Amino acid sequence: MDFDLTDEQRLIKETAREFTDNEIVLQSRENARNHHFDVELVKKVADQGYLGAIVPEEYGGAGLDYFSYGLVVEEIGRGDSAIRTVISVQTSLVCSGIVKFGTEEQKQKYLPKLCSGEWLGCFGLTEPDTGSDAANQKTRARKTDSGWVLNGAKMWISMANYAKLALIFAQTDPALGHKGIACFLVDTDQPGYTAQTIEHKMGLHGSDTGSISLEDVEVSDDDVLGE
Repeated sequence: MDFDLTDEQRLIKETAREFTDNEIVLQSRENARNHHFDVELVKKVADQGYLGAIVPEEYGGAGLDYFSYGLVVEEIGRGDSAIRTVISVQTSLVCSGIVKFGTEEQKQKYLPKLCSGEWLGCFGLTEPDTGSDAANQKTRARKTDSGWVLNGAKMWISMANYAKLALIFAQTDPALGHKGIACFLVDTDQPGYTAQTIEHKMGLHGSDTGSISLEDVEVSDDDVLGE
């Protein structure tokens, strides 16, 4: 088995390394010292195509294979894991979820904006009392005639304060356990959705980490991700 990088993968790695050395390394020090989420630097990352690295080109992504994407994340993380977090959340959690489970309409609506960096996304799974035990989460989704209403809270969510789109997981029926969990594509610019910065972290000071409160947040049936 050949473990050498292809010429294309080598170029991707070298490009990510140069970008990290020229744009991230020095700036990350100031961002960490000032606890600053650098929106301008995130835009530069988006312009490199890294926010949609594995998304097909037809939806605005770079169409990279996962190994090449791993090389990018490795190089960016070498310079600043806070910026690496932005790429990981946007690409691995938000975009890839929509690519795999989204309808064609959802892909066309969300992916181009996420890949370009026009929108940032967050992944709302973890709760104050629930980490990996997602089946026991307390966030509830109640069915209505026009869609769903969400109530609950999320905690330790990367980019919670900057996301335009939030993937919110909620329990539709506690009796069903994990089979009752559903994911909703939530527009954060609406009544009932509020985010707050978590202060006094021990690390990743240049990364935005927040809590999310959901009070009667309305979601249409068209914005349920998967089944």
